[in-house]
Amino acid sequence: MPDTRRTEKLYSGTPGPYWQDELLARLRCDPRFAQPLQAATTWAAIPLGRLVENDRPFPNSNPSSLCYFTSSSTGAPKRVAFSSRDWQQTIVHRADCLAELGLGKDHLATVALPFGPWFSGDNLCESLLQLGARVLPASLYGPHLPGMACLMANVGANALITTPSIAHSMTRFPAPGLLDKLILVGEAASPSIRGRLTNHFGVVPQCLYAASEAVLGAEVQDQPGVFHWDPERLYLEVLTPQGSIVEKGIGELLVTRRYGDAMPLLRYPLNDRVELLPDAKDGPLFRYLGRSGHAFGLATGVKVRRAQLERFLDEIPGLIHAAHFIVEHTPESDRLQIILGGSGPLPEPADVCNRFINSSLDVADAHRCGFLTIAAKLHDAPVRAKRQLRITEAPWNL
Repeated sequence: MPDTRRTEKLYSGTPGPYWQDELLARLRCDPRFAQPLQAATTWAAIPLGRLVENDRPFPNSNPSSLCYFTSSSTGAPKRVAFSSRDWQQTIVHRADCLAELGLGKDHLATVALPFGPWFSGDNLCESLLQLGARVLPASLYGPHLPGMACLMANVGANALITTPSIAHSMTRFPAPGLLDKLILVGEAASPSIRGRLTNHFGVVPQCLYAASEAVLGAEVQDQPGVFHWDPERLYLEVLTPQGSIVEKGIGELLVTRRYGDAMPLLRYPLNDRVELLPDAKDGPLFRYLGRSGHAFGLATGVKVRRAQLERFLDEIPGLIHAAHFIVEHTPESDRLQIILGGSGPLPEPADVCNRFINSSLDVADAHRCGFLTIAAKLHDAPVRAKRQLRITEAPWNL
């Protein structure tokens, strides 16, 4: 079992982590991955992709120690396994990231995030307990947010960990007392959103980068959107638009984890766009530029994915050749404008709005609770070989 205790950093500023060869040798000896890594004699020859969704059993493992979940971080649902050792590594790493942001035993932290066997809610709660903090797990459901704010004030919660969209929704209600920490997870937050949250909650928000399969790091103080990552645990690269894999620059984020027994990550694409920055004295940094795994998000925490949009467009009468979804977040509600171009008999705008509202229970719930308003416009458009889908989201990009 790998030692999960926090150790002295061995970062030297040289390209690549010292454990590359050790990791590659270990995976070559794993019968699940020996074949795809057979030709990878050097780190540069490692194939781009992910070492998951393998049906063969985890070597030397007790099946009862494995858990499974479904992830769609790259836009395609997949079955992923993780072990008790993977869980321990996740807890310790997230605890280290939270400690960098100043969380500790003096905090009663409200965690308003998705809860599941792997994602942020469960393991962040456990990480906070490891740091000696107290924890209040909370609801993400939009109509419950006023009650959650009241409960936070009544019990004296002095930290809130949630997404920017949920925090933004909470600005509609009285602030839940005096906060010492506001930690935003999983979405980019624009300066205007950060300013609004600062005015409402009385504390400058900080960010923790966390995706389901990997935790990458904590935001650097006074550098919004810039994150520190730990080269003892992770190795980050980017795939440039030209197809090169580089250690510095802008491109699609590729993640390698040193540990990950049941689910190794080797140049794993998270569908995030980042800029890997020159290393600072305290270690390597990256700037988060955006997420492309889903189409857009709503202030109640609802994620609308591209597959859902394509299915919605396929079911509209007539042929839709171009679609533009414009999302505007406001303090009162989210506003969605749907502009469709097609051929043949097209439906009325009201019918389009109703079809989108009923495209999922989450969207319908957000609309009927007053958190989402929708308008639609339709026009004739030339036939295209491939449907054009555009998304514009403001004030922040998810």
